[in-house]
Amino acid sequence: MKNSIILSILFCFLFPQNLFPFQNSFDFSNFTIKDGLSQNHIKEIYQDNKGFLWIGTGNGLNRYDGYKFTSYKFNPSDSTTISNNRITSITNLDNDNILVGTDFGFNIINSVTGKSKRYYLPNNIKGQIASNAVKVVFKDSYGTI
Repeated sequence: MKNSIILSILFCFLFPQNLFPFQNSFDFSNFTIKDGLSQNHIKEIYQDNKGFLWIGTGNGLNRYDGYKFTSYKFNPSDSTTISNNRITSITNLDNDNILVGTDFGFNIINSVTGKSKRYYLPNNIKGQIASNAVKVVFKDSYGTI
């Protein structure tokens, strides 16, 4: 009995590939501003149900389609842009809309048109929210935001 235990342990050390025969191998790529990312410091990453990667940075939101980046940035003269470039959280609402939290409000972005609708929290009522910074948005198991 003792010899079979020692033999089993020795077998595991000599042939470890037999313990985990179905190991996956993963390929990783690094992206930087040279590839089209708006900033190298990534704060949030989210993959929507269409396969797009949404990447939030301190300098805008980026969508990666597997080939190229599309950047979404705040423009004060265009009300269809995001409300702030500091992205804090990302989740999906439905097939075409992404919910994005920023340091100044949150946004619903239509992934087809690229247009954003801005939402701000009330902060002028005494005893109410003192900041428009949205730190996290998520969907629970019932689909409620």
